[in-house]
Amino acid sequence: MASDSKPTEPPRLEDLIDEAMAQAQDGGSAEPSDDDVEDAPWAKSDADLMREEMERQLMADTLRDSVRLRRGDKVTGTIVHIGESDIFVDIGGKSEALLEASEMRGDDGELPVQVGETLTLYVSETRGEAVRLSYKMALEARSREAVREAYAEHMPLDGRVTSKRKGGFEVRFQSGQRAFLPLSQVELHHVPDELLDEYVGKSFQFLITKYESDGRDLVVSRSQLLREERDQMRQELRATLSEGQIREGTVSRIVDFGMFVDLGGMDGLVHVSEIQWGHSERPQDRFKPGEQVRVKVLRVDHGKGTVSLSIKELEGSPWERVGTDFVEGGLYPVTVMRLENFGAFCELAPGLEGLIHVSELSWERVKHPDAVVQKGDKLTAKLIRVETDRKRLGLSLKQVGGDPWKDVAPGWLRGQLLDGTVDRVAPFGVFVRLTPGISGLLPNSELGMDQSAAHLTYQPGKAVTVEIADVDLERRRVRLLPSDEEARGERDAVQDYAKSQQQAGLGTLGDLLGGLKLDE
Repeated sequence: MASDSKPTEPPRLEDLIDEAMAQAQDGGSAEPSDDDVEDAPWAKSDADLMREEMERQLMADTLRDSVRLRRGDKVTGTIVHIGESDIFVDIGGKSEALLEASEMRGDDGELPVQVGETLTLYVSETRGEAVRLSYKMALEARSREAVREAYAEHMPLDGRVTSKRKGGFEVRFQSGQRAFLPLSQVELHHVPDELLDEYVGKSFQFLITKYESDGRDLVVSRSQLLREERDQMRQELRATLSEGQIREGTVSRIVDFGMFVDLGGMDGLVHVSEIQWGHSERPQDRFKPGEQVRVKVLRVDHGKGTVSLSIKELEGSPWERVGTDFVEGGLYPVTVMRLENFGAFCELAPGLEGLIHVSELSWERVKHPDAVVQKGDKLTAKLIRVETDRKRLGLSLKQVGGDPWKDVAPGWLRGQLLDGTVDRVAPFGVFVRLTPGISGLLPNSELGMDQSAAHLTYQPGKAVTVEIADVDLERRRVRLLPSDEEARGERDAVQDYAKSQQQAGLGTLGDLLGGLKLDE
């Protein structure tokens, strides 16, 4: 038989939750069953749970306040807000700590951080619950650690020369620590006193050679670092350096015979003769230490460790201009550079000299070049000879104004009377200068007297009138005759002189004239 009762349905989850909430609102008056766990969360009311959470927060705050932050403490926090002047950082306290925004701004005024970024900072100030942080102190701490590590690892460190002290300089690192730099440790070479002030205010890399008193006593060296760098660069340079290369270098030292150029780990010598073509100036008049120069490698002696360099080779040889800019037969401006007994050396261009032989200085006889030119004179000379194989040039000064034997002598005719000047008396006659560059010979046989008598009557510089006897253009010779009037005058002068000497008891007329023959 069928039963009228309905089967019992299991309780719904929603009903159970409602019943638990109701009991929580009544203060938990419901009796717990044996199956309930006393500490289970579902066995506690919301009020109990809230009370326990507040107790935990209060305990944490109490514990945190018991260890108060002090200046210099290192903290890690998260940026929660960026204001105009301050950055708010959550370091886990009741309120955010403050960091001055100016400490973080770059040279362009921009902030390199943003909200949510985590920073490691140092406490710079505490006032009650207010805490101020410093980014610079964090940098300084990291820099101090970098100084310590640089010394331990023998690593270079950047520093700035702040002032000059007795025997050296004071150097300051980013950490604020100060160090002493002895003068002997500044460069690889001695630094003149007048150049020491140039180092103040400049930044360099240094090796820390002494670290004591926890970084309060530091001594640094720059030369030791330069020496190590130079040795390494020298090894690399030796492996690649060869003759004919064009290199960049720095003038390191200047001496009387040239200058030394640092090629990057090894010095090479530019001899004074390799600085420029032609007459060399003093190196110090053209260059100064520290100046950048381009050089050509002439010779490398790996055994001796020497390198010969040249600057003038980069400019090309001036002899390359001979045959183009300077051709045989051309007239060119020159400068007298030096005088020798045999002629004058003149410069046509830097490094290009030619010789004006003494015979090419004038059409007249010249005993020494200084009778015609002086050192430093600016002249126009004719290029008359080119010896490329011997690198010699022959110049002429006398040919610039034309050749009198071609321009004047062809117009002279036999029997023509010319006025001249006695040039000199030779054993066989008297030379008379007729025009610049041409002297004619008046033979003793035509004068009717020997050399001793000619010396008495024809003094150098005396004006005379002569007659053209013969002109030999090919041999460049002119033979002269005394004019009738000149001959009579000379005979009368000789006779008068002889009589005066005889009256003075100095001998007979024949003794005085020594064989002088007078025409009837």
